[in-house]
Amino acid sequence: MTDDTVEQRRSVDPSVSDRYRGRPVGATAASVALPYPRPGVLDGWPGWLVGLAGLLTLGLLLRIVLALAFPRIHHADELFQYYEQAHRLAFGQGIVPWEYREGIRSWLLPGMLAGLMKAVSWVSDDPASYLAVSKALWSALSLSIPAVAFLWARRAAGLTAGLTAAFIATLWFELVYYAPTALTESIATSLLLVACWLAWTAEAGDRRRLIWAGLLFGLVFVFRFHLLPAILTAAVVASRGDWRGRLRPMLLAGLAPVLLCNGLLDWVTLGWPFQSVLKNFWINIVEEKSHSFGVMPLGFYLEEYVRVWSWWLAPMAALVVLGARGQPMLVAVPLAVVLSHSLVAHKEYRFVLPALPFLLILAALGTERLARRLAGLAAERWGGVPHWAPLAVLCAAWVLASGLLSASDRWRPEWTRVAPGIATTQALHEREALCGLGLLTPWWDLAGYTTLHRDVPVFWFGDNMRRLWRSAPSFNYVMARPEQMPPETGYRLESCPSEICLYRRPGQCAAPRDIDVSGSMAERGM
Repeated sequence: MTDDTVEQRRSVDPSVSDRYRGRPVGATAASVALPYPRPGVLDGWPGWLVGLAGLLTLGLLLRIVLALAFPRIHHADELFQYYEQAHRLAFGQGIVPWEYREGIRSWLLPGMLAGLMKAVSWVSDDPASYLAVSKALWSALSLSIPAVAFLWARRAAGLTAGLTAAFIATLWFELVYYAPTALTESIATSLLLVACWLAWTAEAGDRRRLIWAGLLFGLVFVFRFHLLPAILTAAVVASRGDWRGRLRPMLLAGLAPVLLCNGLLDWVTLGWPFQSVLKNFWINIVEEKSHSFGVMPLGFYLEEYVRVWSWWLAPMAALVVLGARGQPMLVAVPLAVVLSHSLVAHKEYRFVLPALPFLLILAALGTERLARRLAGLAAERWGGVPHWAPLAVLCAAWVLASGLLSASDRWRPEWTRVAPGIATTQALHEREALCGLGLLTPWWDLAGYTTLHRDVPVFWFGDNMRRLWRSAPSFNYVMARPEQMPPETGYRLESCPSEICLYRRPGQCAAPRDIDVSGSMAERGM
């Protein structure tokens, strides 16, 4: 039997792989030198693991591609509170807002970004490079959300529920949108879910897991101390009444050391331990400085959910309720996030972002339970319907909802926030002749030294145009919208990279005779 084939061998040994069917074995194989192929990298992986890895890869690509395709700054805080201070730390130039003059912001996130910027600048001096790397890293961190969604839902309702939760968390438009942003809310969102998962699933006596949960809770507090009510709620729910065995390791061995390190960082960088927390609370809450940015009604977040989720709100709420049975952690934490932030006068939708992953996991559990019920009904009435069909239809509905809502009137402008300023500032970066810049636009239309990345003075004096033009010898470029530019200034239109144009005069720049944009902002308390 020197020329027997795999089909013949399989009749004796069924373990022979299907991939070798039809290939000769034995002497014939040796004579024609047809080696068996080596096992593939994924051959030993369970099918669900391959599916999860595929979803995470898709999620990462989706987040990075959309971040690069739609250059944007979600909020001025992302640029001027974090990126700009990182640029100031790494390269020496940056616009300084009032929060850093008062010392109410931690230097942790700007310090991290500064290290990244400096490292990338050794490879490329293009500011787009360090911004792209930053967005990719935050996008990768955000994949903790679909990963934990899978683990949580699988533990609660099985493998199908786990993959459903990962699928929804991978593709939901809000998570995709916020993933690449350098905002404390988005970073804390990724960490909070992991911390809650570790705390909730820790077995009695598993101190290591509880300590890791506490460490992550501590990092959540450091990045976003406003989440303290949610952290305490999660810790109490996870303790299950075992204060000594579960709560103490989390708080004393896990959370407390991180808080002490944060206090030390504030002491070294700001002057007092915990200054970024205590002084922030005093100025914004007690002295009501945050009221100057807007005071919203108690039901603001409910109104925002109606505006953002629109027609999907009712199905979403129904699925959340259906999936909530037996999930106290997934219910308690988002309630704590929304309710605690509702009591603060100044509200923004991004503040309650940490509640979203918990709600999506509940909705995913509800989706899987509804699909099972529909599959059972379909089997009773129409026996030929595949059991997976209802779940496939529901998942398709999630994809459709995510796509339509991301392009809605409420969310479409979010994808291009500050895009005109970014495009014009990028064009300025490339102007070798630039030696000074005057702003006729609001100062926040300039995408910061983060995007400009040039050691030149920038001048802005609000509505005081006369004062600005007195400083004209110190700048040879003006950034303005066409309707803002007065005639006969000596500056001529050079280009309009966006709705904001660049105007240039010939000649060089004299030494500054007035304060720059940071000094002007300080005069106005900005």
